[in-house]
Amino acid sequence: MIAHNRGFSTERGDHVPEIEMISMGDETYRLDENGALIDPPKEPCCGTANCVLCAFGCATCCCLRDIICKRMVFAPPSPAFYSFKNNSMYRIPLDVYNNDDEFSSDQFEKLENKNLSISVHMVQTSRKGQIASVFMQHPKATKTILFSHGNAADIGIMSWHFELMAETLKVNIYGYDYTGYGESSNPGNPSPANVYADAEAAYSHLVDELKIDPFTIVFYGQSLGSGPSTYLGKKYSVSGVIIHSGLMSAVRVLNPYLTRTPWYDVFPNIDNIKSCRSPVWVIHGYMDQIINIYHGIRLYKSAPKSISPWFVKDGDHNEIEMRFETEYFLRLKMALG
Repeated sequence: MIAHNRGFSTERGDHVPEIEMISMGDETYRLDENGALIDPPKEPCCGTANCVLCAFGCATCCCLRDIICKRMVFAPPSPAFYSFKNNSMYRIPLDVYNNDDEFSSDQFEKLENKNLSISVHMVQTSRKGQIASVFMQHPKATKTILFSHGNAADIGIMSWHFELMAETLKVNIYGYDYTGYGESSNPGNPSPANVYADAEAAYSHLVDELKIDPFTIVFYGQSLGSGPSTYLGKKYSVSGVIIHSGLMSAVRVLNPYLTRTPWYDVFPNIDNIKSCRSPVWVIHGYMDQIINIYHGIRLYKSAPKSISPWFVKDGDHNEIEMRFETEYFLRLKMALG
């Protein structure tokens, strides 16, 4: 494998056929060489999506955008799936979570792993808040993944996946909660501006306090986490960036046909990724019913440096790493180099 700046493997590996057709809703469209729609539909000005976007723009003028984002974009678990106590994380057991029953913090169990060194932190942000983070270190790690999770998760429930990633790939994992999530400041009240400040604080903590070499760091953004990950990728040169079930922008989830980012949009990843300083690897499911695979195609095509994407034939939005666990870790290991 060919290393780039101690970063991602830049070897393409398996041939990835060009995707020439894509389905959205009941329609099928052709794509050009840049992954953009050829002859996109022209919605009437009274189309449902356009009405929603217009209302969102008007709400922004009235300083209501964060309130709307809180209800439409963010979904912090309540109650949280973990708590911090005595410098340790206590988290929901998987059997309790899988039973989908009501639970209380009395059921939480201490996060311990004999193969990993685990620490928890409260990190100050530039917006005068604090974010909760967990750092899992593998004794043989040469890479550190800075993981930005999806909108309905927190580091408590994600800690199970973090452990599996750390042990399987022999990497360090640094996960953090956005403001408004879990043990972070302002419970239940996240905002896009805070998310960016939170990601900056997490990265600075890794580099400045935990002394992790930037060129060994990989930004990993899943779903909503693609926002902070592409934002960081635009600002910092690191080993690589992974976008898993990511979105072009929040507004484009409602209307993917937009060719320009509206001024009131949030998480304009399609713009940020064009200035990404490091190689990008995109994972996206063909059957994603929440964020259409078109988002993944456009993000892949828009990155200045990228490795062959993994477009998962039967993959949905939330289950790729579980349903295709063996292939997921094999491909991750290859990408990490």
